[in-house]
Amino acid sequence: MELLGVLLALLFLGVLLYLLLKNRGEGFVGKSAAQKRAEIVAAYKQQMDRELGPLRHDPEALRQRQVELLRAFSIEVSSSVFFGPDEVRDVIGELARYGTEA
Repeated sequence: MELLGVLLALLFLGVLLYLLLKNRGEGFVGKSAAQKRAEIVAAYKQQMDRELGPLRHDPEALRQRQVELLRAFSIEVSSSVFFGPDEVRDVIGELARYGTEA
């Protein structure tokens, strides 16, 4: 039983050492806040394309679904740490314009 504990501890240390050495040379380079914001907005635009595309022939259904999406996006964006209050309004405005032009 003690042998099993020692083996598990060695295995754990080996995995930990491997992970530390593997990332040592690369260094962690995170995305900037601007990059992350751009990725979030692009993901919302892709979702709008997917969900609004099939409704292009029905303007009423298109407008209704667009409003639903923008409300959901507004809640998500306003709770995101990447967006301040002014940015939330700008992002939702950008998405609203995108939904009408796309």
